Amino acid sequence: MPNLVTHESNLDKMMKAQEENITKMEQNNKEKKTELLFNEVVEGKSFYELDAEELKGLINLVALKKNKVDERKKQLHEQDEPIKGNDNNIGEKKDERLKN
Repeated sequence: MPNLVTHESNLDKMMKAQEENITKMEQNNKEKKTELLFNEVVEGKSFYELDAEELKGLINLVALKKNKVDERKKQLHEQDEPIKGNDNNIGEKKDERLKN
């Protein structure tokens, strides 16, 4: 009897793991379809051809892409800021050359 309980619990764990895997795969599939749809819209597909679920997916994708672009802009802006008190700073050297 104890072996049956152990076997059943192992099967339950395996089944739950497979269900989680399927859920992840479905989510990944949905994201890939939305990205393909986004590319089609960029190439000229009309928004009128899309259903509500596709539009919601596009809205979420655009929001994610906007956040990534904003993050990248912030990173680039931080890289471009001159370091104060650094003699090797290119920006400061350019300013000195312009003054002369």
